Amino acid sequence: MTHRAAVYRDSASADAWGQPGAPSWAVHIAQQPCYWYQPHLRSVGSGEQQGRRNANIYSYQLMVHLGTDITERDQIRGIDDRQGTSITDATMNVIQVVRHKTHLLLTLEEVS
Repeated sequence: MTHRAAVYRDSASADAWGQPGAPSWAVHIAQQPCYWYQPHLRSVGSGEQQGRRNANIYSYQLMVHLGTDITERDQIRGIDDRQGTSITDATMNVIQVVRHKTHLLLTLEEVS
C-alpha cells in the first residue's frame, strides 16, 4: 500500500437522557497503510439535481488491508505518501465499507 491515512473515531458517549453527545473525534489509527484514489466523477444528467441546481458529487475510494478496524462511523483526516508528503488534508467520512477477498474497499465523501 502506497499511502498512509489518519483514521479518527468519535469517542463521545451518551448524555444523561441517552441522546448522543457532542462529537469528540480522537485518533483511532495514526498511520493506516492504504491506497487512496478518485475513481470517477459521479453526475446525474449534467450534475445531480439539488433543487434547481446541478451539483457534481466527488467520491473517493480507499483500499485497506482485510481485518482493519474501520467502520462507517469513522473519518479519514489526511492522506500522506510513504515518505510523509501530504497528498490531501481533507476530512472525509467513511460512507461504505465493502469486504473483498483480499482487502476492504471504503467509499469516502469529503466533508466541507
